Amino acid sequence: MEKKIILSKNSKIKLPYVLITPDNYSSDASLIVELSGINHVGKTVNEQIEEKCRASIGNSMDYVLHSLLVKLNYPIIIPIIPRLNNFYTNYLGSKVIKNDFTGCDISQRDKELLSSIDEQVKLMIEEATESLKIRKKVILKGYSATAKFATGFSILHPEVVSLNISGGTSGLSTLPIKSHSGIDLLYPIGVFDIPNFNMEEFMKVRHFFYIGDEDDNNPALPKCVMSDDFDPNGNRLPKKNENGNLSFIRDTDGLLLPTYDDCYTKEQINIIHDFYGDNNQERFSKNEALYHSLNIDSVHNKYPGNHITVFKNRDKIADDIVAFINKKNMTRTI
Repeated sequence: MEKKIILSKNSKIKLPYVLITPDNYSSDASLIVELSGINHVGKTVNEQIEEKCRASIGNSMDYVLHSLLVKLNYPIIIPIIPRLNNFYTNYLGSKVIKNDFTGCDISQRDKELLSSIDEQVKLMIEEATESLKIRKKVILKGYSATAKFATGFSILHPEVVSLNISGGTSGLSTLPIKSHSGIDLLYPIGVFDIPNFNMEEFMKVRHFFYIGDEDDNNPALPKCVMSDDFDPNGNRLPKKNENGNLSFIRDTDGLLLPTYDDCYTKEQINIIHDFYGDNNQERFSKNEALYHSLNIDSVHNKYPGNHITVFKNRDKIADDIVAFINKKNMTRTI
């Protein structure tokens, strides 16, 4: 197996990526695009790039990815994508695809590095598949924030994606529809404001979504009134009303406010609240029903555990992913 850092000669690819090639891979192999986050706190863009490159070249590989490498013998690329406060690249939200750096203290050079992230990743994919002489369509893999990146990328560029593996989705995987029940679904909830969305190509993408059955990690949580109580980790707990529900803060227009505004805008939070509600498990089930109603080839699996402990089932998760991949590989041209 060979690992190397690629600094592309293509002037449109500003960021590096790591290419991992197993021995004796087949020309029928699919490239796995590993979308993993970076610890950005207190680090410059350059420091993040250097740290992630070192980790990716070293022995740092999550268990599920390693299982896919061993069982499938497919090459892997890891795009090295730094993150900024107020510019959550790993999430591929609306600010990122619009190159909206509002609120970011950033140099012109770093702005150029982090612009058009999805286009850069697409070009990395095309460059890697061409150099390896393998299938042109790839397998995306993400978890938590990068699961949103994986699904968002498959929405924006379905023509280069065969399979999307997204875990820890919080039930918020992007829907390939513009509106539902009279509600306009803005990206990344839906595709209302995505021009030239290619539904025909998206229908060819297969999806493996999974979540822990106790996962309550909620990036779309509206801002809450906080209580005077704390959890075991010292974090203040939100206040609940007499019905046992969370008490949300609203602005003067009666609109909910985002807790994590680098994930969702105020308008998007209110759409999610009205359309999906605020419970991860219920959202996941509704997301599943909507994908299936559109006849999209997808599975939505739940495993025991929360956002972290779900990986106590890592062998089962990896086996299920491999089975889902192999289910079609012999019968479908990708």
